[in-house]
Order: sequence, then C-alpha cells, then structure tokens
Amino acid sequence: MKPNPTEIADDIIQHPKLLGESLRRLRLVSEMSVQQTADALGVSKSFISMVESGQRGIKFEDLLALMRLYKYPLAWFLTKTRDSFLQSTLDKPLEQTALNVVQPRSHALLMAGDRLTTTRPRLLLLRPLRSLGDSEWLELMLPAQSQLTERPLTLEGEVRGVVQRGTLLFTLNNDEYRAKEGEEFCFDGRMPHIFRNYLTEPLVVTLVITPAGL
Repeated sequence: MKPNPTEIADDIIQHPKLLGESLRRLRLVSEMSVQQTADALGVSKSFISMVESGQRGIKFEDLLALMRLYKYPLAWFLTKTRDSFLQSTLDKPLEQTALNVVQPRSHALLMAGDRLTTTRPRLLLLRPLRSLGDSEWLELMLPAQSQLTERPLTLEGEVRGVVQRGTLLFTLNNDEYRAKEGEEFCFDGRMPHIFRNYLTEPLVVTLVITPAGL
C-alpha cells in the first residue's frame, strides 16, 4: 500500500532521501562545501555525502550540530522541509493542509525516535515553526532508564518545561537536577545538558524553547 504523503511529511527523519536532499540544499544556501561541513563537524566527507544522498540516516544530535553550523533551528528546517514536500505532492493549496487551526495530534512533526514504539526516546514538535523567532513547543518521551542523547546538548535559547508524567533528571554542566510530575523547570539551553529518565516508568515532558534575546 502506498504511504500517505502527510504521514511521510510528519516523519521526515525516517525518510533519508527526503531529509538528505533538504540538508544538501541548506548547505548550498549556507555556501559551504561538503569538505567544509565535514571539517566543521569533525566527521568524514563521505559521512556528509552519504547523508545528503539518502544512503544513511543521521542521529538527532548530529542534525542539531548541522543546524548550528548553518545557523538555523532544527524545528524551522523540518517545518520547511515538510511544507515543501506537501506542496509538491498534494493537489490542494498548502494553506488547507499544513495551516489548519486544529490538527490531529498525530500531525506533530517527529524530530527524534519513532512514534510507533515506546521503547526508544521520542521527541515531537507540537506545532510548526513558521518564523525563526518563534518558540519551539516540544514533547519529550523517555522510556524507563533511558536518555535522549549520548552526548550533552546545547540549544539556542531558554528552555522551560513541565513534567507531565514521571521524574526528569537533567544534568547542567556537572550538576544534576530533578523535576517531579507537575513541577516546572527553566535554564539557559546554551549550557550543555542531558535529559534522563532513571526510573522504571516512562517519562513525558513538555518543553518550550524560546530563542535567545527574546
């Protein structure tokens, strides 16, 4: 059965060819060569080439590193890629498909993980990022005894969150903090951090990332 175009667009990160072509176009817009990109990220030239040609996938933290290099938010990049794909595959105007006031929860953009399983971390973009100055609304789900990334993250803005279920453990530099169900937290996302679930029950957190300077 042929996949629904909107399902593909919502899970862009699971379609390497679509994602890779968008990354290639963004690199060209950023006026960087494959070698320059590889050198800046500390990876091989073949790694960048294989990602851009859709021959291999890419980890969430590597996607973030590419966006930092190109100076664009990952949420904005995925929104633009989704919109371009929908515009090219659907008969009706984009305004009637991607800009509806009310959308099913299933239309949240998948940024990391797999929406069909609860055994791996999952990160959803709850609403499209239409402007570079918009805040990012995210939902993070961590299965029991897991963490979102292997390496510390840095995000370009203030991170605010509320724990919907479970207890979140997060590390800022070398300090550890805990936020329990119903509690809120806030920190500068430019500080290296790691999100962890150290308990035996799944964790769900709502995150809002506001660009620095707003």
